[in-house]
Amino acid sequence: MILPTVARSDCSPYQLQVADLWAEADLLTAVMAGCGMYGWRRQHQLPALTSRGRHHTAYAGDGGWPDVVAVRAGVLLVVELKREREYPTREQRAWIDLLATVPGVLAGVWRPRDWHHGIALDVLDNPTRHMEAA
Repeated sequence: MILPTVARSDCSPYQLQVADLWAEADLLTAVMAGCGMYGWRRQHQLPALTSRGRHHTAYAGDGGWPDVVAVRAGVLLVVELKREREYPTREQRAWIDLLATVPGVLAGVWRPRDWHHGIALDVLDNPTRHMEAA
């Protein structure tokens, strides 16, 4: 199932102003804390600093794996995090679209507005409600 999100037009001016200030790292911190608060086992892969001073996340296989993977009570949550007005890469979109077809999986893209509007916390609190609605 695709995760619910909030359109910019559904946000208050204040929510948009705050959301526009958040970096992806701010959203990651909030989502990881929210997952922990609601009892999810969660994981995010951190990039390592190479000898050339660049950050690189090692992996084998297809690129574009989503930022956060969490599981709780038979539900797998897979989320790609993006700043406002940024979009997933083709590879990231392919993972999200494919994972969303798997029973018991909620997959999608969250932006800061989804956090500030409350939909992300609502999903973390009661994911089955959003699976039934899809």
